Amino acid sequence: MNFIFDMGNVLSLGVDVIPAISEITGIAPQELKKFGGNDFLDLSVGTMEAEEFWQAFNHHFGTAVERDLIAHCFSPLLDRRMEALIITLRDRGFSVVCGTNTLESHYQHHLKQGDYRVFEKVYASHHLGLVKPDPRFFLTILEDRGWQARDTLFVDDLPENVAAARKLGITAWEYRDYPPFEAFLLERNLLAEAVLPGA
Repeated sequence: MNFIFDMGNVLSLGVDVIPAISEITGIAPQELKKFGGNDFLDLSVGTMEAEEFWQAFNHHFGTAVERDLIAHCFSPLLDRRMEALIITLRDRGFSVVCGTNTLESHYQHHLKQGDYRVFEKVYASHHLGLVKPDPRFFLTILEDRGWQARDTLFVDDLPENVAAARKLGITAWEYRDYPPFEAFLLERNLLAEAVLPGA
């Protein structure tokens, strides 16, 4: 079995910067989401730079933001249980990569923190020019790795991404919490034993 793991809300927790940006700017979260699109789409697909985004933001809202708040407010923590699980999968000989919708500042943060070290390779949306749930995102990974969809398990917290992967024949798990996912892997005989007993 080959594995594709999402990053945000799977391995990396506390990734939502909208509440902090809302508090700093005084702009309601729903208005920020309406302006930025899902996961700041233009930034995530790599068609806009942060400076351009904030220039457009200031023009739209009449603000005077002078720094990249998307980067400034980003301070996630790794789920050490999931990190240990991924390492265990690799130790058992499985191939494990990351497939993530992200943007340059968040990608660089994870890179500098060493958060991607558990993966063989990271497929980042802003580098691919594709974002989940676009089926081409998954197909690009499968083609690059030489994997078959039927031999691949995708893990993501968003139902639309999971549904898109399943349509391609990829086994997909909608991630909500660690214990059920570990139990699923144990049931499939993909783990020899619980990674962190009692966690």
